[in-house]
Amino acid sequence: MLEVYLGLSVIIGLVVIYDGYLIVKSNGVIGTGELAMFTSTIEFIWAVVSIVALFTLEFQSWQVLIPVIYLTHNLIGWVYGIWLASKSPIEKTEKIVIPLWYSKFGLNFGVIFTFSCVFVQYQMYS
Repeated sequence: MLEVYLGLSVIIGLVVIYDGYLIVKSNGVIGTGELAMFTSTIEFIWAVVSIVALFTLEFQSWQVLIPVIYLTHNLIGWVYGIWLASKSPIEKTEKIVIPLWYSKFGLNFGVIFTFSCVFVQYQMYS
């Protein structure tokens, strides 16, 4: 089951990379359309799966960092998003503006997370 979790984590990492790329490409301005909702939902579901994985899978030594860094990234994102929302005026809009530095951080996290998952899988089979 650990292999399945790590394999799907690679796919989730690719979703995070793609999401980050789109946000950086648009200079931090994202629409609230279907694609944004889809990637956000997938990332949220994977956070829940990662919590379950922490308590049910048997990680070897530093392999546990995979769900921990994913959950940490999500938690930071939720806290930062709530803070940003509290600082902006309350109005319904079709676009959300994310600071470019945070957009790049998210993109880079996706790259590091994906490569970390691939590396852990490589270590398991070598």
